[in-house]
Amino acid sequence: MDRENDRLQSTAALEEQITSLIHDVERYIKAGSEEAARADALEEEIKRLREALRPFAEEADQVDSCEAHPNGCPAHYSAGWCADLTIGDFRRARTALEGRGS
Repeated sequence: MDRENDRLQSTAALEEQITSLIHDVERYIKAGSEEAARADALEEEIKRLREALRPFAEEADQVDSCEAHPNGCPAHYSAGWCADLTIGDFRRARTALEGRGS
């Protein structure tokens, strides 16, 4: 009888350990999914910010290709002077920097 009781206690202890391990694995899977979702969100944010900044980088390339301007030189734009850079580009950059999405 003692042997049977020991076996039952041993089996119950093993079942408890297995259940605990299953719960641990479920927590790790959930944590991994949350981390993956955060990484995906950050990748999207980086993509959005790069897209919002692209017109400004292209304008810098254009300015650098034709004249030497020091960094402190003000940029003066007037309607029709720079067809590649639009008011929408400025608005997208502002929105991106505010973190509101596109």
